[in-house]
Amino acid sequence: MDTLFWFLSKMVWALISPDHFFILLLSLGFIALLLNRQRLAKWLIGLPTFAFVFITFLPVNDWILYPLESRFSKPVLPEQIHGIIVLGGSEDAARSHAWGEFVGNDGMERLTTTARLAQQFPQAQVVFSGGSGRVSEQHFNEAKISQQFLINLGVDSSRIRLEGSSRNTYENVKNTKQVIQPEPNENWVLVTSAFHMPRSIGIFNRFDWKVMPYPTAYLSRPPEYQQ
Repeated sequence: MDTLFWFLSKMVWALISPDHFFILLLSLGFIALLLNRQRLAKWLIGLPTFAFVFITFLPVNDWILYPLESRFSKPVLPEQIHGIIVLGGSEDAARSHAWGEFVGNDGMERLTTTARLAQQFPQAQVVFSGGSGRVSEQHFNEAKISQQFLINLGVDSSRIRLEGSSRNTYENVKNTKQVIQPEPNENWVLVTSAFHMPRSIGIFNRFDWKVMPYPTAYLSRPPEYQQ
């Protein structure tokens, strides 16, 4: 059932994601022009054109992401941390496998932040959770290459545990809890992109696992810096 839900969610998102949706409208607009449906073509082409101009010249990215990224601030961490969980999504898996080395994306700070926390808390476990979220590229697994990148950043390999089978955030939490089997009194820190933290914490709460959110990889600007 989890596999069916995951596959359907990918197919639905492929249809409704903004970039795909606007391309679909432009394509339908071109077909309408060929069929001499001028009025319909104007609407189908005009809407994505207006949207592209709107997104280009206004800080839409900040308006959308800032409310998510500001939900959680970095906490004051206790003296003892049992483990640090970092969620996958910080690398371009296909390019990493093609070049044989880590190739990061705009979530790369997930790993650099984890490495910094690992140095601050030398007794803590470091758990990487992430497989492949792509339908056609399941063999491009993030875990091994991300593990090597953490080692290159100075994290001892004996401290790193991998969960490399998850395909989305729900499976990240479900599978990681099965691997770790945390005790109720343990302190675990969650590292993921700031915009992704509200969803992640919500799922951790569903699995009755209280973790300390440590957001990173910010993509927006606070209102006073938006222009």
